[in-house]
Amino acid sequence: MADRWKHGASKYSEMDPVLQERYVNMLIWWVLLHENIYHQWRQDLIDKEVYNSWQRDLEYFVLKHRIAERWPSLKEFYHVAFAQHVDGIIKRQEQQRKRRA
Repeated sequence: MADRWKHGASKYSEMDPVLQERYVNMLIWWVLLHENIYHQWRQDLIDKEVYNSWQRDLEYFVLKHRIAERWPSLKEFYHVAFAQHVDGIIKRQEQQRKRRA
């Protein structure tokens, strides 16, 4: 499982359909955790400083696991506000990548 988590984004096309499904389900659960944290922050149940560390983790996760490639098919599973939040992260990361190129 650790190998799938570490190399899943880069080796996705090499996986058989069962491993691909397992990997995507791991992604879904991790995004769901971040969605929960996002909504708690929006309800003032989490301090801004605590949320900032989770936000950095979400940004890293989106980049490392190439969520932009799978987000169009995944985002329908999440609340609209959170989906838009992730859309914004993906857009900023794409803009940063273009500036570096």
